[in-house]
Amino acid sequence: MNLQKGVKNSKAHVLGLPSWYPSGEGDHNGVFCLAQLEALAAAGHQVGIVAAVTQQNPAHRQGIDVHRYSWGVACVARYRSGSNQMLQAIRYARAMHQAWVQYVLLFGRPQYALVLVAWKAGLFARWLKYRHRIPYNIIEHWGLYISDNYVNTSIYLRILFKYIFSGAERTGAVSEPLARALFDNKITQKVPVVVPNVVHTDLYRIPPETEIIPKSAVHEQDHVDPAPSDSRPLLMHVSNLAEVKNFSFVLDVFAAYRTRFPDARLWVAGAFNPMDAKARYDSNSANVEWFGFADQHTLLRHYQRATALIVASRHETFSIVTAEAIACGCPVLSTPLPALEAFKDWGTLCSLPAQHPDAWADVLEAWTKSRPKTKDHAWDGLHQAYGKKSVGNFISRWITDY
Repeated sequence: MNLQKGVKNSKAHVLGLPSWYPSGEGDHNGVFCLAQLEALAAAGHQVGIVAAVTQQNPAHRQGIDVHRYSWGVACVARYRSGSNQMLQAIRYARAMHQAWVQYVLLFGRPQYALVLVAWKAGLFARWLKYRHRIPYNIIEHWGLYISDNYVNTSIYLRILFKYIFSGAERTGAVSEPLARALFDNKITQKVPVVVPNVVHTDLYRIPPETEIIPKSAVHEQDHVDPAPSDSRPLLMHVSNLAEVKNFSFVLDVFAAYRTRFPDARLWVAGAFNPMDAKARYDSNSANVEWFGFADQHTLLRHYQRATALIVASRHETFSIVTAEAIACGCPVLSTPLPALEAFKDWGTLCSLPAQHPDAWADVLEAWTKSRPKTKDHAWDGLHQAYGKKSVGNFISRWITDY
């Protein structure tokens, strides 16, 4: 019995298998995976999810949770975490099978499977292909294959990665650098197609009514909104503060910037615990505001008035926050990241090596005094390349065109 809304008119039934899935109110891991699945549903497909997530406390209820979204339904199994990797793998496989059985019972058997992040859900996809003849595609998000960490990846995992990718009908990656890394590391036999992340361009943009009007163009009868209550210079950093994000250098840049603008603020948001971050960086965090995970409307307001978004990462696979900032007209100052080259034609993007904070502060000082204008048609370009409709239609054709 299929209970999903609108399935009679759907093009195909696609099962999403995200290796990263947000498992609680404070966990936002893998929200970009859900965004791609939502885009696929918007393209006219019946989309569901089967996932397994750990729980730290063995006393908590185990079993299957059914999460209902406006665009689809997820069956999510919880399994107990632990230090034994073999036991963990067994628990994960059992949890995925339990979620699969529940999903089929409620919503029927899918025609296709779509793996988002190959490890670990890709192993379950191989089983589905062997047991039920359900073909699967992979969209890879993980930067493991780009970073030096892949050099230290065990032979055991390398074999499993190749086993997962070799069974896929098609493979994709969210950026050209990631696709190239998969091929160069001999994980795929050819360079995967680029299947980009979704940028919510329906929200992240500069509304016409908020565009800055030159004083010379303002007439007495025109209504001009008052200036924001807090006019201090504002810099932004949005990330999970992982080691690869190089946040310590961001703080060094901000310290150099404050020698020019002592009252400047640094607004830090992302998937991290604000109290833990504040305690960790307390000795070097004057005028830093810790927000943790922020909703999209909050991000929008800050992008639209910030001097710049600072991206000091050592590597990135896509950088959704860079695209969001550019869509809002916020300049981006970053390290030289190949994944960000895709955005250079649309927004104000400046790249500097993560070596001299004063050089970054010089650029930020110039931007503060005269904010650079967003390039014409920047939002249109981002919308056509990364908007939900465009990405959903691309994934739709990519999955079903055999």
